[in-house]
Amino acid sequence: MVDAFITTAGNVRFTIYPGVEHPSSTRRYDNPERYKWFLAQKRGVKNP
Repeated sequence: MVDAFITTAGNVRFTIYPGVEHPSSTRRYDNPERYKWFLAQKRGVKNP
C-alpha cells in the first residue's frame, strides 16, 4: 500500500510500531510529529 502511494502521490509517511498490532491508534495519535506533518500539508504542493 505504501509503495502504491509513493508511486502515485509521492508524499507518504509510514510508521511501524514494533510489537503493536490492532489497535495501534493510541500510539499513533499520541505522536505530536503526526500533527505537525498533517498541518504542513498543502493542496497541490509536495512537501518532504
